Amino acid sequence: MDRAARPGDRARRHRPVPSADRRERRSDDRDQPSSRGFSSASTCPSVAAAESSVPTFTSSERDRAVLATQTIVSRLNAQPTSSTRVVATLATTRVLSPWRRQLIERPRSPGGGDPDRGAFSSVPPTCGGRSMTADLTKTSSASSIVDKSAAGVDARQYHIGVAPGEVSSVALLPGDPFRVPMIAEFLTDVVEVAHQREHLTMTGTYKGRRITATSTGMGCPSTAIAVEELARVGVTSFIRVGSSAGLQPGIKPGDLLVSEGTLRNDGTTAAYAHHGFPAVPDLEIALTLRRIAEERTAGTGTSVFSGINASDDAFYAETPAWIAELNALGILNVEMESSALYVVARLRGLRAGMICATSSNLVDGASLYDGTKDALKDGWMRSIEVALDTAVALEL
Repeated sequence: MDRAARPGDRARRHRPVPSADRRERRSDDRDQPSSRGFSSASTCPSVAAAESSVPTFTSSERDRAVLATQTIVSRLNAQPTSSTRVVATLATTRVLSPWRRQLIERPRSPGGGDPDRGAFSSVPPTCGGRSMTADLTKTSSASSIVDKSAAGVDARQYHIGVAPGEVSSVALLPGDPFRVPMIAEFLTDVVEVAHQREHLTMTGTYKGRRITATSTGMGCPSTAIAVEELARVGVTSFIRVGSSAGLQPGIKPGDLLVSEGTLRNDGTTAAYAHHGFPAVPDLEIALTLRRIAEERTAGTGTSVFSGINASDDAFYAETPAWIAELNALGILNVEMESSALYVVARLRGLRAGMICATSSNLVDGASLYDGTKDALKDGWMRSIEVALDTAVALEL
């Protein structure tokens, strides 16, 4: 008796049987590796086209990966549709997967150790089963890669424009170049050394001691450059005299804020040190700033506060939620430079501290646009005098 027909029987009964030649060719294709190093050829014509548009390079797999990315990006720009985007993503994954893994796992800085303890792995990276150390060594030898830590030492500095002999061993660092002349009002025999970009430098004498003032500009990137270059020409101690917003109730515009350490919410110091590395001032400088500030403001109505501050990168990205979080942590104030100052100084064996005048209070409703400028200027002048007296007292 015939069995009942099932769905698909007709298709199975009428499916043509591959010839012996076709079966042999399929077997050969499976055994033959792809010319691009993949286990099988793409079944998607668009993906295959994207992959085939990437030229083959013999110099190194890194060059292949970079140029493959550029090719895929150019295809996206030419056809910015959702389907093209998917095709390019698939092709990128297949071409670059070894390098994507290396980018995620690569050491962020030289050195060895256990990654769980905060150091970075010293295992040499590999690509396609082959160590890339030899390729990178050849590349660095051929192109003579510059070591920025050694370039320009004891020379006129590229960004700030100063040379050895033109500065003292201690520098006051306002952010604004227009505040350097305010420091110069306290000095005698003042000389303008250089003014390039945001960096204005003047040197003079205060109570018999030579003092330099250099503006850093706003933010950690330019502050790091100023500190690095001043250190190369002989400065060993730094005191930042800036403005900062209060984050705790009772801090008024014009009050003085002495930093005891910084919450690192910037990107610059991440390039210098592990995220857990502390940004802290020189202890003796911080204590002396606090003591002299209290002496100079006694009976004036100006208050002195000390504590942990935060360094942010994005002034207008400080949302109410972020301000509330900093306040809840007990952060005293927020500014934009001290993180770079402290980290660079520590790594270079230098001394640093900070005293700021309060510009506003972000939890008491006093913004920069509420007529706080006069009180802020008075605070600047007091903080500058405190910093100068600290430099003299410690013979910085």
